[in-house]
Amino acid sequence: MKRTVVLLSAMLAFFGACAAFAQQGASVFLATVMDQIGRTTTLKELPQRIVSSYYISSSACLALGLKPQLAALKTRFGREAAIIGTGMTGDMRMPLATFFCTYPDGEPEYSCPRSGFGDIPGSKGLRAVVVTGQDYFSRKCADPEGFAKAGKELASLIVSNEICGGALPSQGSTVLLKLLKNGAAPERAPCEKRAARAASAVTPSVGGRKNYRCAPMCVIGCLNRHSAADGRSCSAPDQSELESALKSCFSIDDEAFALRLQQRLRSLCLVPPEFVTAARSYFAATGRAPSRQALLDLTDEIERGSEAGRLVGSRTEGIAAAFPGNKALCAPTDRPTVADAKSFRVKMNLAYPSLSGVDNMTVMYRQIFVLENLGVCMFAAFALVNSMAAAELLARLFCCKTGIRGVTGDDLIAHAADCIAREREYAAANGALSSPPNVPSFTKVLYRYFSR
Repeated sequence: MKRTVVLLSAMLAFFGACAAFAQQGASVFLATVMDQIGRTTTLKELPQRIVSSYYISSSACLALGLKPQLAALKTRFGREAAIIGTGMTGDMRMPLATFFCTYPDGEPEYSCPRSGFGDIPGSKGLRAVVVTGQDYFSRKCADPEGFAKAGKELASLIVSNEICGGALPSQGSTVLLKLLKNGAAPERAPCEKRAARAASAVTPSVGGRKNYRCAPMCVIGCLNRHSAADGRSCSAPDQSELESALKSCFSIDDEAFALRLQQRLRSLCLVPPEFVTAARSYFAATGRAPSRQALLDLTDEIERGSEAGRLVGSRTEGIAAAFPGNKALCAPTDRPTVADAKSFRVKMNLAYPSLSGVDNMTVMYRQIFVLENLGVCMFAAFALVNSMAAAELLARLFCCKTGIRGVTGDDLIAHAADCIAREREYAAANGALSSPPNVPSFTKVLYRYFSR
């Protein structure tokens, strides 16, 4: 208590002096402050905000943007630490808030997936989870030799797929956008091109190491291979997606502006493409004229947590709810994935007896849950979904890892069905009027791919 009173008194005196200084309109500011262990820092400019009034250093993250937050955490826990967390928009519980997850040390440093559940950890007061350790690959495994053998077979199956082994490693996630538009699989990359990509993945680039894999030893390696319509390389998936969204919604075809906006949205831990669609709805609802500066102004409103900022942060659904009389906003832009399911006729060919009479879409959903339960990258779904060989390989890997014998691909899919049923029960018990399968947005691509 004594420490708190002393600290509060010192802060009030310090910022009171800052306010008086600002009123005087002086052109030079100089002050030296001392922390609780005697370290001193000289401030050469007038402070703009309080970073933390608490003496535990990690709480300083609460007032930091994403970039300095990551820098602080990596300074504390090491450059190779794995970090997942959210930003200040998560603290404000905005539905548009997402989370970030770091890549191995290099460039790009992190990604902000299009999940949109950053408000969940924000509601718990949780900013980040940091994982450190050197023995990841030495974790207990019941049958290491069998696991390695099955792993190699699974890797071979993945890279033999036209998407996982060809298009994704050479073109990045823009392949998925092409699939969404026309359903045609892009041409397979030449083997020599794949080899060159693999070699460059471990070669330091100018200014530091360039990441080509989200995780060590990934056999797909689609990171940092994204390309724009003109073939120009982009550093991350959302960069090319943001450029496409800006052009589609506002006819803004400006690479430099898109990069600037992307960096700004990432610093707030927002989903770039969904921000653009939400901004379009906001401009339509309020009558404001859209422009590059107006978009940047909206990011400032979001950071301040103003009424306009929170409205945009509520996504297109929230904006439509706030303007119920505006018919143009009645149909949300960000549609649930399952809403598109009826437009496609996927065909699954798994011959497990337990799947007899189960509709094809449900069978696909269950396989997606298998991948999620086992922590398999969803990009591998092109090769692993609708494959008996893949299902049995995943079962073998599970057995070799855990030591549990007799598990089959059919068992994994049955367990996934149970997970879906339990999730629906949970949603219904918590007041959900309808509880469709909680499948990721990525599944929209699989609808088209497996309907060909």
